[in-house]
Amino acid sequence: MALFGLLCGLAPAAGWSSETTQGGVSEVMAQIQPLDRFEAEQERLREVLKNQPSAYVDRVMEEGGTGPGLDNDIPPTAQTPGLRSGLVESRLGGTRQNQSGQASQSSTEVGLRLEYNLESLNHGEWVLQADTRQQTQSGNGTGANPFFLPTQEQRGSRLTLRNQGFPVTPFVFADSALGDITSEVTDGLSRGQRLSLGSSTVRGASVRVFARKFDLRAGVGQRGQLTGGPYPGFARTQGNLAWAGYTHRFDPLNYAAAQVNHANNVPWPFVSGGTTAGLPSANSTSVAATVGHGYALDNEGARRARLTLLQSTSSLNNGERNQAQGLYLEGGLRVGRFRHEAGLYSTQPRLRFGDQSVANGARGVFWRMDHSQTRLNWGFGLDHERQPADTGFDSDLARTGINANWQYRINRNSSWGGYLQHSLQRSDSSRGSSGQRSIYGSVSYQDRWYGWGDSRLRLTLRRNQALVSNAPSATGEELEWEQDWLRRPPGSMQSNQLRTTLGWALDRSASDTQSYPTASLTWQTWLQPDWNLSTNLRYTSRTGNLATSRGLAGALQTEKRLAPGWTLGASVLLNQAVVNIDAGGLLPGTATVSRSNDKTALVYLRYEVQQGQPYGFGPRGARGAGAGRIGGVVFFDANRDGMQQPDEAGVPGVEVFLNQRARTVTDERGRYTFALVPTGSQRLSLRAESVPLPWGAGPQSQTSVDVPLRGEAIAPLAVVKTSD
Repeated sequence: MALFGLLCGLAPAAGWSSETTQGGVSEVMAQIQPLDRFEAEQERLREVLKNQPSAYVDRVMEEGGTGPGLDNDIPPTAQTPGLRSGLVESRLGGTRQNQSGQASQSSTEVGLRLEYNLESLNHGEWVLQADTRQQTQSGNGTGANPFFLPTQEQRGSRLTLRNQGFPVTPFVFADSALGDITSEVTDGLSRGQRLSLGSSTVRGASVRVFARKFDLRAGVGQRGQLTGGPYPGFARTQGNLAWAGYTHRFDPLNYAAAQVNHANNVPWPFVSGGTTAGLPSANSTSVAATVGHGYALDNEGARRARLTLLQSTSSLNNGERNQAQGLYLEGGLRVGRFRHEAGLYSTQPRLRFGDQSVANGARGVFWRMDHSQTRLNWGFGLDHERQPADTGFDSDLARTGINANWQYRINRNSSWGGYLQHSLQRSDSSRGSSGQRSIYGSVSYQDRWYGWGDSRLRLTLRRNQALVSNAPSATGEELEWEQDWLRRPPGSMQSNQLRTTLGWALDRSASDTQSYPTASLTWQTWLQPDWNLSTNLRYTSRTGNLATSRGLAGALQTEKRLAPGWTLGASVLLNQAVVNIDAGGLLPGTATVSRSNDKTALVYLRYEVQQGQPYGFGPRGARGAGAGRIGGVVFFDANRDGMQQPDEAGVPGVEVFLNQRARTVTDERGRYTFALVPTGSQRLSLRAESVPLPWGAGPQSQTSVDVPLRGEAIAPLAVVKTSD
């Protein structure tokens, strides 16, 4: 790991500066004792994280286990050099579904996860992870036409071996992976404001060789998907995928990149009539090339521009051949406190990038402006997209979106703000024209009364908004009062929490109007120093459409440390909204939210062991010595206020970068952790192509944190809609 410190020292020269300035990057400080003036923000962020039910954090890409002073039961002085850590975790869970008028289903699933990390001084860090699961599912019919679902058993497994930070030379490093992995995109082609070159799950091998001046990535594997839980298994799908990409940095601001992806024998989704039956297969070769200038718009006068060209050639097994091109021009400029981002794009039908669709003939233009100052922050955006009639589509589709947001801080405890989004979609065909208009708006006010915690009033308005995928569009208003009844004592890390929300909804989504109350409860208490109990419940009308979940929804969770290294936990989940990321189809990577009627109970037992002493992060220097932790959550920032609201879910499967060197992936609730990080200022950002469309990186998708010695810094990262 000493090589990690060396690379962090080189990062500023490569354009990865971790200095914090005004604008899109905000600095978050965290101290352990005593707490400084950033205490209030850090404590609020900790509360947001604690409100999320605990789940296993994928540590494949983390910086290893805990270090000296980070819950290490054995004094580091008694250990031999070279950190070694292991984990064994098992879970047993059951789920029951009972949709009205449909068959009831129940399933039982057991899973086991094994993980071993080894830090070597001259050969990087080795990580071995193995998952296995078995699911038994059965059901019986209800309603007018009962039927019986026979018992089915499914098994799955995943095995991955990684090596990170292997020193090829003192200044050139390599990452490699073997097993169940994801395809990658070279740095220069990482997602911009609108272009997304997605990743796919494969069973194969990959390698990345990188230095300050270049980034080379290549790999090959069989296509598949991760299915099931609590620990997913690899399920083989059709076809194979290979990729090779290279980025060259001419100086800290200018770069060029190219990548070739080849997909063999993959399904061809472009068919007439919207059916997927009998899809032909195709071999597709795609080339992407880009030249760019600039990165973040952090300073006065900063500029950013990127021109990307795409070309794909697909040969179908029925003899057809398809060629398509696309062009994306994106740029940004910062003038004073104004930050502008704009671009235009044009694609031909059936444009592909390897095994994934990029855009089916879409053409559009967009512009976004944000203004920030001490008390007032506001922004405004416009975009227009048109999709001409094409084979498989019998009409022209056009969509225009307008959005605005603002936030004004009255004083230390008081603020108010709002968000407004208006979208108009129109379809023209030989049968006539039709249009659909949707509006979403919210206004909120926050204050603190008489020594209690924060109090918030929030008014939300929806007009024909597609809130979830399996329900009609929502129309109505909702007024809510949210109150924190307990204030965390200064310096306390295990204080109790109680938050209530009371509201009233006027719902006109269905044919008749209905009004009903809404309520939620967030409660956490520590029964013992090593035993906590928490709940996060919300109630709304079971027939309403204004919420992502209906009826009583939420989670109950408890976790207790039985002995050093041993942890026992249990959770009950009720009717929670489900975020699904479609890995295939016409728009791969699209995030959809659906309502569930599931009741799940699970119990897990985890054992963690650690031996050895870390090699450290290199000699003492300007960054200092020692290490801390970084934790946070990546969430869907629907109203662009930079703060996670109760109905703004975490984003699973997003890759988070630490100084563009270390990587981790968010868990199913959007949480991430870097367990061992050098002290001092560190830079966090998202690998934007891993964010599901139509969401993307925004001003709050990157930040810098000051990591304290033997402490933890909390850093939330927000993604915003890019197609409003």
